[in-house]
Amino acid sequence: MRILLIEDDPMIGKALLRGLSDQGMNVDWVRNGAEGSAALACAEHALALLDIGLPEMSGIDVLRAARAAGSRCSVVATRPARPRGDSLTLPASPKSASFA
Repeated sequence: MRILLIEDDPMIGKALLRGLSDQGMNVDWVRNGAEGSAALACAEHALALLDIGLPEMSGIDVLRAARAAGSRCSVVATRPARPRGDSLTLPASPKSASFA
C-alpha cells in the first residue's frame, strides 16, 4: 500500500515513516501543505495521513483543494495536541451532532 504522509514535525514524521515502513507500507513524506496538495492531486496513494496544523497552508485547506479537484483518496486527519486547560465541547446528544 502506498501512503502519503503530510506532516511538518520531523519527530512525528520520522516515527510514522519508520513504523509504516516496518509494516511493509510504501510511504511518501511531504512536509508542508503546498507539497501535500500537489501530491494528493497525483492520485497515486491509497491513503493520506494529513496533519491539520500545517504551516502556510492548513491541512483543512489541503483537503478542501483535493476534494475540489476530485481526489477520492482516503484521508486520516490528525491535529496538534490540545494545550492544557483547553477543552472540547461535545453536543448534548448525538442527534444534535452535525457531520459534514
